[in-house]
Amino acid sequence: MTHAEKEIRNEEMRLYKAEGHTMQEVADKFHLTTATVQLICKGIAPQQRIVSPPNKGVLKSDNEVAIFIAQKLEGFSYAGNYTGADGRVDLKCDKCGTIINRSMISVRHSNIRCNECYNTEIEEQKRKTENRRAYERNKRQTKADSNKFNRVSQIQFNVCPICETVFYTTYSQQIYCSKECYKKSYLSTQGSDDRLNKSNIKDRGITLKKLYERDEGICQICGKKCDWLDYYYNDNGIFIAGNNYPSKDHIIPLSKGGLHAWDNVRLTHKHCNELRGAKV
Repeated sequence: MTHAEKEIRNEEMRLYKAEGHTMQEVADKFHLTTATVQLICKGIAPQQRIVSPPNKGVLKSDNEVAIFIAQKLEGFSYAGNYTGADGRVDLKCDKCGTIINRSMISVRHSNIRCNECYNTEIEEQKRKTENRRAYERNKRQTKADSNKFNRVSQIQFNVCPICETVFYTTYSQQIYCSKECYKKSYLSTQGSDDRLNKSNIKDRGITLKKLYERDEGICQICGKKCDWLDYYYNDNGIFIAGNNYPSKDHIIPLSKGGLHAWDNVRLTHKHCNELRGAKV
Protein backbone atom coordinates (compact mmCIF):
# COMPACT_ATOMS: atom_id res chain seq x y z
CA MET A 1 0.00 0.00 0.00
CA THR A 2 1.39 3.33 -1.09
CA HIS A 3 1.52 6.42 1.06
CA ALA A 4 -1.40 8.01 -0.83
CA GLU A 5 -3.50 4.87 -0.33
CA LYS A 6 -2.73 4.91 3.38
CA GLU A 7 -3.83 8.56 3.62
CA ILE A 8 -7.12 7.72 1.89
CA ARG A 9 -7.68 4.76 4.23
CA ASN A 10 -6.87 6.82 7.30
CA GLU A 11 -9.31 9.52 6.21
CA GLU A 12 -12.04 6.90 5.74
CA MET A 13 -11.23 5.56 9.22
CA ARG A 14 -11.55 9.03 10.75
CA LEU A 15 -14.90 9.62 9.06
CA TYR A 16 -16.16 6.22 10.18
CA LYS A 17 -15.01 6.95 13.72
CA ALA A 18 -16.62 10.42 13.59
CA GLU A 19 -19.98 8.77 12.89
CA GLY A 20 -19.84 7.48 16.48
CA HIS A 21 -18.43 3.99 16.05
CA THR A 22 -16.18 2.50 18.69
CA MET A 23 -12.46 1.88 18.25
CA GLN A 24 -13.05 -1.87 18.14
CA GLU A 25 -15.63 -1.50 15.39
CA VAL A 26 -13.24 0.65 13.33
CA ALA A 27 -10.45 -1.87 13.86
CA ASP A 28 -12.67 -4.76 12.75
CA LYS A 29 -13.79 -2.92 9.62
CA PHE A 30 -10.30 -1.96 8.46
CA HIS A 31 -8.57 -5.12 9.79
CA LEU A 32 -6.22 -3.26 12.08
CA THR A 33 -5.39 -3.41 15.74
CA THR A 34 -7.15 -1.20 18.26
CA ALA A 35 -3.89 0.50 19.15
CA THR A 36 -3.33 1.50 15.51
CA VAL A 37 -6.87 2.84 15.21
CA GLN A 38 -6.45 4.84 18.42
CA LEU A 39 -3.26 6.38 17.04
CA ILE A 40 -4.89 7.36 13.73
CA CYS A 41 -8.27 8.47 15.09
CA LYS A 42 -6.99 10.10 18.25
CA GLY A 43 -9.22 12.93 19.48
CA ILE A 44 -12.13 12.30 17.09
CA ALA A 45 -15.54 12.45 18.82
CA PRO A 46 -14.55 10.51 21.99
CA GLN A 47 -17.83 11.46 23.69
CA GLN A 48 -20.09 10.04 20.96
CA ARG A 49 -20.99 6.37 21.43
CA ILE A 50 -23.32 5.16 18.65
CA VAL A 51 -23.47 1.39 18.80
CA SER A 52 -23.77 -0.22 15.39
CA PRO A 53 -25.13 -3.70 16.32
CA PRO A 54 -28.92 -3.48 16.53
CA ASN A 55 -29.19 -5.55 19.71
CA LYS A 56 -26.86 -3.19 21.63
CA GLY A 57 -28.88 -0.15 20.71
CA VAL A 58 -32.11 -1.48 22.22
CA LEU A 59 -32.76 -0.18 25.74
CA LYS A 60 -33.77 -2.81 28.26
CA SER A 61 -36.56 -2.32 30.74
CA ASP A 62 -35.81 -1.31 34.32
CA ASN A 63 -36.83 -4.77 35.55
CA GLU A 64 -34.45 -6.49 33.13
CA VAL A 65 -31.61 -4.15 34.12
CA ALA A 66 -32.32 -4.76 37.81
CA ILE A 67 -32.17 -8.55 37.29
CA PHE A 68 -28.97 -8.24 35.26
CA ILE A 69 -27.29 -6.09 37.91
CA ALA A 70 -28.38 -8.48 40.68
CA GLN A 71 -26.74 -11.34 38.77
CA LYS A 72 -23.53 -9.45 38.06
CA LEU A 73 -22.99 -7.48 41.25
CA GLU A 74 -23.10 -8.41 44.91
CA GLY A 75 -24.05 -5.72 47.39
CA PHE A 76 -25.58 -3.34 44.83
CA SER A 77 -29.07 -2.83 43.41
CA TYR A 78 -30.47 -0.91 40.45
CA ALA A 79 -31.33 2.74 41.20
CA GLY A 80 -32.40 4.03 37.74
CA ASN A 81 -31.03 6.30 34.99
CA TYR A 82 -30.12 3.42 32.67
CA THR A 83 -28.86 4.88 29.34
CA GLY A 84 -28.05 1.76 27.33
CA ALA A 85 -25.66 -1.18 27.15
CA ASP A 86 -22.68 1.13 26.61
CA GLY A 87 -24.09 3.92 28.73
CA ARG A 88 -24.26 4.45 32.46
CA VAL A 89 -26.50 3.48 35.31
CA ASP A 90 -27.18 4.50 38.90
CA LEU A 91 -26.47 1.88 41.55
CA LYS A 92 -27.40 1.81 45.22
CA CYS A 93 -25.04 0.32 47.80
CA ASP A 94 -27.01 -2.18 49.90
CA LYS A 95 -24.72 -1.59 52.88
CA CYS A 96 -24.63 2.19 53.26
CA GLY A 97 -27.35 3.30 50.79
CA THR A 98 -25.02 5.55 48.77
CA ILE A 99 -26.05 6.17 45.14
CA ILE A 100 -23.20 5.90 42.65
CA ASN A 101 -23.14 6.30 38.86
CA ARG A 102 -21.12 3.74 36.93
CA SER A 103 -20.75 2.57 33.33
CA MET A 104 -22.43 -0.62 32.15
CA ILE A 105 -19.00 -1.86 31.05
CA SER A 106 -17.93 -1.85 34.70
CA VAL A 107 -21.15 -3.61 35.62
CA ARG A 108 -20.54 -6.36 33.05
CA HIS A 109 -17.00 -6.84 34.40
CA SER A 110 -18.25 -6.76 38.00
CA ASN A 111 -15.71 -4.02 38.71
CA ILE A 112 -17.73 -1.90 41.08
CA ARG A 113 -16.76 -0.60 44.51
CA CYS A 114 -18.53 1.76 46.90
CA ASN A 115 -16.03 4.43 47.92
CA GLU A 116 -17.92 5.23 51.12
CA CYS A 117 -17.82 1.62 52.32
CA TYR A 118 -14.23 1.25 51.21
CA ASN A 119 -13.13 4.33 53.17
CA THR A 120 -15.09 3.12 56.19
CA GLU A 121 -13.35 -0.27 56.00
CA ILE A 122 -9.96 1.41 55.75
CA GLU A 123 -10.68 3.57 58.81
CA GLU A 124 -11.96 0.53 60.73
CA GLN A 125 -8.83 -1.42 59.83
CA LYS A 126 -6.64 1.48 60.97
CA ARG A 127 -8.58 1.68 64.25
CA LYS A 128 -8.16 -2.07 64.86
CA THR A 129 -4.45 -1.87 64.07
CA GLU A 130 -3.97 1.06 66.45
CA ASN A 131 -5.95 -0.73 69.19
CA ARG A 132 -3.83 -3.86 68.74
CA ARG A 133 -0.63 -1.84 68.92
CA ALA A 134 -1.87 0.00 72.02
CA TYR A 135 -2.74 -3.33 73.63
CA GLU A 136 0.74 -4.70 72.88
CA ARG A 137 2.37 -1.54 74.29
CA ASN A 138 0.28 -1.76 77.47
CA LYS A 139 1.10 -5.45 77.78
CA ARG A 140 4.83 -4.81 77.48
CA GLN A 141 4.63 -1.90 79.93
CA THR A 142 2.67 -4.00 82.43
CA LYS A 143 5.23 -6.78 82.19
CA ALA A 144 8.10 -4.31 82.64
CA ASP A 145 6.40 -2.76 85.68
CA SER A 146 5.78 -6.21 87.14
CA ASN A 147 9.42 -7.22 86.65
CA LYS A 148 10.56 -3.95 88.21
CA PHE A 149 8.28 -4.53 91.22
CA ASN A 150 9.54 -8.09 91.58
CA ARG A 151 13.14 -6.94 91.53
CA VAL A 152 12.44 -4.30 94.15
CA SER A 153 10.43 -6.70 96.34
CA GLN A 154 13.28 -9.25 96.23
CA ILE A 155 15.83 -6.83 97.73
CA GLN A 156 16.80 -7.95 101.21
CA PHE A 157 19.05 -6.34 103.82
CA ASN A 158 21.49 -8.68 105.55
CA VAL A 159 24.32 -8.32 108.04
CA CYS A 160 27.63 -9.92 107.07
CA PRO A 161 28.61 -12.36 109.89
CA ILE A 162 32.32 -11.71 109.27
CA CYS A 163 32.65 -7.90 109.10
CA GLU A 164 29.14 -7.05 110.39
CA THR A 165 28.54 -4.77 107.40
CA VAL A 166 24.91 -4.15 106.42
CA PHE A 167 24.39 -4.94 102.72
CA TYR A 168 21.43 -5.53 100.41
CA THR A 169 20.95 -8.33 97.91
CA THR A 170 18.29 -9.90 95.69
CA TYR A 171 19.65 -13.40 96.29
CA SER A 172 18.07 -14.87 99.41
CA GLN A 173 20.93 -17.34 99.97
CA GLN A 174 23.67 -14.68 100.02
CA ILE A 175 25.18 -14.55 103.50
CA TYR A 176 28.43 -12.64 103.10
CA CYS A 177 28.86 -9.12 101.76
CA SER A 178 31.91 -9.87 99.60
CA LYS A 179 34.21 -12.60 98.35
CA GLU A 180 36.81 -11.59 100.91
CA CYS A 181 34.42 -12.30 103.78
CA TYR A 182 33.38 -15.55 102.15
CA LYS A 183 37.02 -16.66 102.00
CA LYS A 184 37.31 -16.03 105.72
CA SER A 185 34.18 -18.07 106.49
CA TYR A 186 33.88 -21.68 107.62
CA LEU A 187 32.34 -22.81 104.33
CA SER A 188 35.37 -21.78 102.25
CA THR A 189 37.85 -23.54 104.56
CA GLN A 190 36.32 -27.01 104.25
CA GLY A 191 39.11 -28.19 101.97
CA SER A 192 42.03 -26.38 103.65
CA ASP A 193 43.53 -25.79 107.09
CA ASP A 194 45.13 -22.64 108.50
CA ARG A 195 47.67 -24.74 110.35
CA LEU A 196 49.25 -25.92 107.10
CA ASN A 197 52.56 -24.29 106.18
CA LYS A 198 55.43 -24.89 103.79
CA SER A 199 56.96 -27.57 106.02
CA ASN A 200 53.96 -29.93 106.24
CA ILE A 201 51.90 -29.31 103.07
CA LYS A 202 52.01 -32.43 100.89
CA ASP A 203 48.67 -32.84 99.11
CA ARG A 204 46.27 -29.94 98.62
CA GLY A 205 43.96 -32.19 96.57
CA ILE A 206 42.48 -33.57 99.78
CA THR A 207 38.89 -32.36 100.21
CA LEU A 208 36.15 -33.37 102.59
CA LYS A 209 34.02 -34.67 99.75
CA LYS A 210 36.81 -36.88 98.37
CA LEU A 211 37.62 -38.11 101.87
CA TYR A 212 33.94 -38.95 102.42
CA GLU A 213 33.90 -41.00 99.21
CA ARG A 214 37.13 -42.80 100.10
CA ASP A 215 35.94 -43.84 103.58
CA GLU A 216 32.39 -44.51 102.30
CA GLY A 217 30.91 -42.01 104.74
CA ILE A 218 31.90 -44.05 107.84
CA CYS A 219 33.42 -42.33 110.86
CA GLN A 220 36.80 -43.96 111.44
CA ILE A 221 36.54 -43.45 115.21
CA CYS A 222 33.06 -44.70 116.15
CA GLY A 223 32.24 -46.66 112.99
CA LYS A 224 28.88 -44.91 112.40
CA LYS A 225 27.63 -43.10 109.30
CA CYS A 226 28.33 -39.40 108.90
CA ASP A 227 25.41 -37.12 107.98
CA TRP A 228 25.85 -34.30 105.44
CA LEU A 229 22.45 -32.87 106.44
CA ASP A 230 23.35 -32.39 110.09
CA TYR A 231 23.76 -28.61 110.00
CA TYR A 232 21.76 -25.38 110.29
CA TYR A 233 22.13 -21.61 109.95
CA ASN A 234 21.75 -19.42 113.00
CA ASP A 235 19.90 -16.10 113.11
CA ASN A 236 22.91 -14.30 111.64
CA GLY A 237 23.09 -16.74 108.73
CA ILE A 238 26.23 -18.48 109.97
CA PHE A 239 26.66 -22.15 109.04
CA ILE A 240 26.65 -24.40 112.14
CA ALA A 241 27.71 -28.06 111.72
CA GLY A 242 26.03 -30.70 113.89
CA ASN A 243 27.72 -33.49 115.85
CA ASN A 244 27.28 -36.04 113.02
CA TYR A 245 28.51 -33.72 110.25
CA PRO A 246 31.64 -35.17 108.48
CA SER A 247 35.07 -33.68 109.17
CA LYS A 248 38.76 -34.38 108.42
CA ASP A 249 40.92 -35.79 111.19
CA HIS A 250 44.70 -36.04 111.01
CA ILE A 251 45.87 -39.31 112.55
CA ILE A 252 49.17 -37.70 113.54
CA PRO A 253 48.18 -34.10 114.40
CA LEU A 254 49.68 -31.33 112.33
CA SER A 255 50.89 -29.73 115.55
CA LYS A 256 53.06 -32.83 116.15
CA GLY A 257 54.55 -32.93 112.67
CA GLY A 258 51.87 -34.94 110.88
CA LEU A 259 51.59 -34.46 107.14
CA HIS A 260 48.53 -33.33 105.28
CA ALA A 261 48.56 -36.46 103.15
CA TRP A 262 46.04 -39.14 102.22
CA ASP A 263 47.66 -41.72 104.48
CA ASN A 264 47.44 -39.33 107.44
CA VAL A 265 43.78 -38.21 107.12
CA ARG A 266 40.57 -40.02 107.89
CA LEU A 267 36.86 -39.28 107.98
CA THR A 268 35.23 -38.68 111.39
CA HIS A 269 32.17 -37.13 112.91
CA LYS A 270 32.63 -33.52 113.92
CA HIS A 271 31.85 -34.50 117.53
CA CYS A 272 34.27 -37.46 117.51
CA ASN A 273 36.99 -35.25 116.07
CA GLU A 274 36.46 -32.66 118.78
CA LEU A 275 36.57 -35.30 121.56
CA ARG A 276 39.81 -36.75 120.16
CA GLY A 277 41.32 -33.28 119.86
CA ALA A 278 40.57 -32.58 123.50
CA LYS A 279 42.42 -35.73 124.54
CA VAL A 280 45.49 -35.18 122.32
